[in-house]
Amino acid sequence: MIVYRRYHRAVKFILLKASMKNAGYKLHYTIRRLINYVLFRTVHRLRHGKEVLTHGPLISNLSWSKASIDFVYRQVRDRILTEVDGLTEGRIVMDVGGDTGVWAMELYQRYAPRLYVFEPNPRSVEILRERFKDLNAEIFPFGLGSSNETCRLSDDGMGSSVYDASLNYDAANKFDIQIRDVQEVFEELDVAEVDLIKINIEGGEYDLLPRLIETGMIRRCRIVRVQFHDWFPNAFALRQNIVNELAKTHDVEWSYPLVWESWIRREPQR
Repeated sequence: MIVYRRYHRAVKFILLKASMKNAGYKLHYTIRRLINYVLFRTVHRLRHGKEVLTHGPLISNLSWSKASIDFVYRQVRDRILTEVDGLTEGRIVMDVGGDTGVWAMELYQRYAPRLYVFEPNPRSVEILRERFKDLNAEIFPFGLGSSNETCRLSDDGMGSSVYDASLNYDAANKFDIQIRDVQEVFEELDVAEVDLIKINIEGGEYDLLPRLIETGMIRRCRIVRVQFHDWFPNAFALRQNIVNELAKTHDVEWSYPLVWESWIRREPQR
């Protein structure tokens, strides 16, 4: 624990000194990821035993952090990403960054909601349309953000991103995709209430969530589940600004910072 506290202080110091430019933040990210990996192979292995190594690939994708280890253990045990209190059949769920629909299908099998899945990758869209054929689901072949624009998406599986700070952006093939203004989409769909919005869009959360907040659309979302990505330049400060605003309308349900977190809307007292 002493080692971890010293590491935590060191990371805070590095974060304060790191440049907001991509190069400076990438250096900070690389150093932090390396330290996390050393702790994963030593301190956390001793704490959790060899079992921790069985989830190594998933934890690796989440930067080897302590929060990622804690999240993975709880997700494996409780399936918290698809555990939704109060969700009933036919209620609206938005999956923003649907990929190939693994999460959405697990949720659908548990609750049978009305699914709106947003995914700009054309290959993933084909899989989604086949997977949810004849089910209560609509697949939208575009992403959601703060404005209408065409972007270049890296073809990197679940790590595909429109941001050049993403880990494999330079090496990956790319293609053009459409991003739509989330406010316009809400209005076109005539959505007054969303029981759950899940957001996993490889850096796009730092663009989408402020738009949901500033337009008041966030108040229409009962539960917000989001993965903040720590490779994004200035991710720590950007996330903090967003959650400070989110806390004005929602309370934390559970949180593993810069891994996954869930917020639930405060309802007016009767």
